This record gives sequence, C-alpha cells and structure tokens, in this order.
Amino acid sequence: MNIADEIKSIESLTAKNPEWYYHRIIYDARAFKDMLNTGIKCRKLLKQKDSDSIYNGTFYISLYKDLSTYVDLGHSAFAIFSGFYPNFIIEDIHPVKCRNDVDYSLFRNSIFPFRNSPLQDEYQEFWHIAPEKIVGLQCSILNWYQKGSKYSLEILRDIIKIMQEYKINLPIYDYSRASEETAHMIDKERYLELTKKMDFSMTK
Repeated sequence: MNIADEIKSIESLTAKNPEWYYHRIIYDARAFKDMLNTGIKCRKLLKQKDSDSIYNGTFYISLYKDLSTYVDLGHSAFAIFSGFYPNFIIEDIHPVKCRNDVDYSLFRNSIFPFRNSPLQDEYQEFWHIAPEKIVGLQCSILNWYQKGSKYSLEILRDIIKIMQEYKINLPIYDYSRASEETAHMIDKERYLELTKKMDFSMTK
C-alpha cells in the first residue's frame, strides 16, 4: 500500500458543520501552545503594534467560513488558506461579518465593529476567542502529500505531539476530499505512525 492509500486508510468520513469558523495557524510552537491553553488573541493582547496592512487591525481576530458554494473563489479566504495551512475550527461565537462594498479602513485599528475586507467570507471576532470555543483542526493531509508539501505534514505531526503533551484531544479533519456536508476525520495516533515512513529530510 502506498502512502496516499495509507492516508486514506487512517481517515473516516464524518459530517462537518456549516456554521464553523476557521482561523489560520501560522505555526510557531510557542504561539500554538499558548493558543491551545489560553485561546486566540488579538494583536493588542499579544502586545503587537498597530498595523494598517491587515484588515483585522489591532482589536479583532480574522476568521472565515466555508461559503464556497456562495462566493467567488477568487475572493474567498477559505479557498486561499484552507488548502495550504492547518486551521483552528471554532464554534459558538458571533463575529462581525466584514463588508466588501464599504471602505472602513479609518476604523481598522479601532474597537468599532466597522470591518471590511475584499474577501467575501471573512469575519472578525473582537478581542479574544476562549480555548473552549476551539473544537477541532482543519487540514488537507492527502492533498499536501500529493503536492509534496512535506513542511505542512511535518507541522501537523508536531501539532499532534503538542496536543498530546497537554492532553488536549481535538479532532482533526482532512478536507482534501470534503463536500459541502462531509470531511474525513483522521486517526491521530496512526498518523504519527505513518509519518515515520515519510521523508522529512527535504522539508522546505
């Protein structure tokens, strides 16, 4: 059995929730541990400088939903990011829906809920997302392997090990073969075993 078939063998079909929100993980081990244990924070809480180059600014956290059936994929954060990065899956929050027909850039680094973005499926949550609102992780394992994205596969291995360290058991969903209603849940222990067969010596 080749690696692609082995990836399929450690996954089981499951339902996904259309009301889930997603937050891109730009992986750094220390930052990831902090998000797992204390939640996702805005730039202000992280003591980062104001930025006019990002739409969520200082007080908001950028999120997106899977609205691929309804939006132009060229203006979809989900389409851009979900295939390349692992993402937190978040539920039971009420973020602000960003407008793409109004320029609210004057309010970008303010607390006011006037939020805009050229991406049609972007939402922004004020201040902080508690760790209990994080209900899983989204990734694209099979696609990553087929595209030779070894770095992403290696990051996922490390993420699972960190969750084990903190005894946090979030489900991980592979959206490589997802439909509007379903995705594949991976067996995390079997994924760790499978990574022992993968060559990470040439990671990018």
